[in-house]
Amino acid sequence: MITGDNALTAAFIGQELKFGNGNSLFASSSPQEGVLIWNDVDDKFVIQTNNALDLDVLSKKSLLCISGDVLDKVILIRDHI
Repeated sequence: MITGDNALTAAFIGQELKFGNGNSLFASSSPQEGVLIWNDVDDKFVIQTNNALDLDVLSKKSLLCISGDVLDKVILIRDHI
């Protein structure tokens, strides 16, 4: 997982440099509490997650790229195991 000021930039760089597993995905917050929406570098919807298990599974097959504001939401989801 890499973080930065712009998750799309992080996703693109991660994919170009072949960091991690599979395609790079970037997260954005959903209006729904505790839900993250994951898009690919072309800004196409891939999946949404709302629990630590889903995040763990997704992280094993994709490079997850997040910005600082989304990091707080990832921590909240992780802490609700």
